[in-house]
Amino acid sequence: MAGGRSGDKKGSFRGQEDAAFWCAIALVIVFNVLLMLRHESWRDEAQAWLMAKNLSFGGLFKELSYEGHPCLWFLILMPFAKLGLPYMTVKVVSTVLIAVSTVLIGLFAPVSRTAKLLLAVSPACVYAFSAIGRVYAVCAILIVLLALVDKDRLERPFLYGALLALLVQTHVVMIGFVFALSAAQFFEALYLRLREKKRGDFLKRLASLLLPLGSAIFLLWELRDVANAASAGAKVTETAQASSRLSLLSGTIAMAKSTVAVLFGDFRLAVIVAGIVFTAAALTVSFGFIRQTFAILLGAGFQFFVYANIWGLANQRQYLLLYMLIWYVWTALAERESSRAAFRRAAEFAGNALLIIAASAAIFMGFPDAVADYNNLYSDAAGCAAYLESLPNDIPVFEGSGEFCNAVIANLKDRRVYSSFYESEATFTIRDMKRIRGLSAEEYLATAKKMFPEAKEIFVFYYKDCAEGYMGNAQGLPETYETVYESPIRTISGEEFRVIRVPLN
Repeated sequence: MAGGRSGDKKGSFRGQEDAAFWCAIALVIVFNVLLMLRHESWRDEAQAWLMAKNLSFGGLFKELSYEGHPCLWFLILMPFAKLGLPYMTVKVVSTVLIAVSTVLIGLFAPVSRTAKLLLAVSPACVYAFSAIGRVYAVCAILIVLLALVDKDRLERPFLYGALLALLVQTHVVMIGFVFALSAAQFFEALYLRLREKKRGDFLKRLASLLLPLGSAIFLLWELRDVANAASAGAKVTETAQASSRLSLLSGTIAMAKSTVAVLFGDFRLAVIVAGIVFTAAALTVSFGFIRQTFAILLGAGFQFFVYANIWGLANQRQYLLLYMLIWYVWTALAERESSRAAFRRAAEFAGNALLIIAASAAIFMGFPDAVADYNNLYSDAAGCAAYLESLPNDIPVFEGSGEFCNAVIANLKDRRVYSSFYESEATFTIRDMKRIRGLSAEEYLATAKKMFPEAKEIFVFYYKDCAEGYMGNAQGLPETYETVYESPIRTISGEEFRVIRVPLN
């Protein structure tokens, strides 16, 4: 009886511990929902939504050639956008995906609950990939799923290959990681073929790699004309010029240092040391861990290269490295059962220490972003849209530039706005340099009059600090017209707007 009572107490304690853990995870998800509701979505979020809403399936793939982004995020948004759901759906989708990834980590990651809780409240799971509705939430959930099925990758190769293929279609920074995992899968399958002589299994594993390979080839087609994209052209030119002065390798190393500093700040040395110790311990546990080491080195290195030469430094993108660390530790510890107990304990301790230190450092560095977004205005696009909705329906409203007003357009419910640059309704930003039009102020107003010959006046809204915009623009459009709306405060993203009343006589 005494033993039974002891067991009951132990079981009761574990039940209370489980309840406390999942209550904490639930609170993190609720916190993310609150942050999502407070966040004002900005132009990068709007671009994907407006493309998904206004383009046909074929039209989407035509425009993606100039976007620099693969198709998966747009395809996920398309059904919601076509159904007429509100713009905030972008944030809701991201928040749901991160909630699922957080729960999967809590349920299945073979690490301590301390590590899981710190990861749950780190930028990997809070704010950065949920409140801000972008493709990074899809990257996160796919990396978690890859970790979850990693042990069965050779027995369920088509599932594994499908996840890799989908990850290719999220963001170009994922290509190095996917290539490393695909190469490792090929050599593992080849090794097992030579050792076990099972031709059928080898052919199946080999065939599964056609999925990520096909996805990569399709990506090349998707981005076939990206060199002519307005957002890429200047950067490509700068990179070509810089390569003659500074090698791409040194630039990549410099970006790696900057990224580690952004993520981990004063804790970066501890994170690096913990990573080295864990790698050494895991290699002792299993020589097969060389696969994980190869994947994370190539995956992270490719990200640094892309940041240095294409995208630039941005906190949100670089939080993907936290998910790669989760995958790194998760997949290594999942294989520890086959090794000696002492080595297993060493690898487990080092892996948990790596995640705890990295998550704690990232919380310290990244949490102020979430607080700032909660307390301040991220973008005034919704405020400007609300003003435009209040205008009389018979007065035409035009965008004043081809780049910075898209978040306003996405927030509009009933009001339509128009573009003099393309003599059409204004929707997403045109990024094709061959189609972008610049107009003088006279041409801009003459086109507006042509589109609405009965109108006596129009309202024009544009990015407050740059009336001429960046891409299509009204060159020399005077700012002496009556200002009827102006963003009242500075925003986090620098997205403030001005609306002017322009007579057409």
